Amino acid sequence: MNEKQLLKRINGKQRGGCFLQRFLAFGFGAFLLGMGVMLWFRNGFELAVPLLIILSLPPLYLAILAADDTVDSWFSVLEIFR
Repeated sequence: MNEKQLLKRINGKQRGGCFLQRFLAFGFGAFLLGMGVMLWFRNGFELAVPLLIILSLPPLYLAILAADDTVDSWFSVLEIFR
């Protein structure tokens, strides 16, 4: 196995799992982003718009760019509240 194949295999394993958790994080982030954009069009630019857009970034990061261990650790923090 050459270096290129090895890197492809390692990178594939980093983001291969946690489909449901990523889906939930993306849904929550997209909901917050949509609410921010809707408020912007409805009421004009006010303080709630940038706050909602900024609050949507961490869930979208978890859904799109984060490695599986990062996603698992964030969702294990949420299990404390059960």
